Amino acid sequence: MQTIETYVIQQTATLPRRIKGVQVIEGNTPVSVIFSDTDPVFNGLRDDQYHHRVALEVMSKLNWVGKLVGGLSPNGGMIWVFTDVIRDSIEREIETCGITGGETEKLMLFADSVYEERIPNEQEIILESIS
Repeated sequence: MQTIETYVIQQTATLPRRIKGVQVIEGNTPVSVIFSDTDPVFNGLRDDQYHHRVALEVMSKLNWVGKLVGGLSPNGGMIWVFTDVIRDSIEREIETCGITGGETEKLMLFADSVYEERIPNEQEIILESIS
């Protein structure tokens, strides 16, 4: 699975705070980028937007194409995956676990909303209610 991780590198006595984006890969040297939060390109961005922009820079460097969706990682950064991977995974889980009825419709509605990059609060509530 093609995945990107972004995380904050705190400022030091000589360097400003930075956000690093790195390709998550085993066995090879990952592609990465680092941007300072003093870079004018990032003026006025919220932290999540800053992480997204850095993830897009890694994606561009790798010549990857697709839509990314991000979530919080255990280390306080963000993990970015392609939306089609999430939808495919949900479809596989529905088949494997034998989920039927209204739960299937709710899960696929959520999967479609992730793929189309529109996750309204109602969808998050629906997903929580069936887990």
